[in-house]
Amino acid sequence: MSQIKVGDLIAPLLKSAITRVQISQFAAATGDFNPMHVDDTIARSNGYSGICAHPQLALAYVEQALLHHLPDFQISKMTATFQKLIWPGDMLTAKGVVSKEYEQDGQNNYEIDIWVENQNHDVILKGTVTGTLSSHA
Repeated sequence: MSQIKVGDLIAPLLKSAITRVQISQFAAATGDFNPMHVDDTIARSNGYSGICAHPQLALAYVEQALLHHLPDFQISKMTATFQKLIWPGDMLTAKGVVSKEYEQDGQNNYEIDIWVENQNHDVILKGTVTGTLSSHA
């Protein structure tokens, strides 16, 4: 079982540049075909330079980073606010730090502050993940 404590950093997860194909695949996987994510003409008519990625893609990167760093971590709650749009070509890095440990129902629970930055170090998403470390017998 992994051990974590308040102040521990979650190893940053750097992802390669977001592609239009990836955005289309995410739309298909989630069933979210909002035109802002799949139609340049509509995105431009709304004042953008073209399509943007689904913000939930950044949240998926956070989960991947957490589970890569802490494979025994069981997520019970994840909350986040999206700060900026994600554009094709953006390179995102998911990060986190353990911010709180507390006992509930006989288990140690942890809160982890999470955020995702783009290649310019702009924060795209920030939030909190709550969960426990499971033990495998």
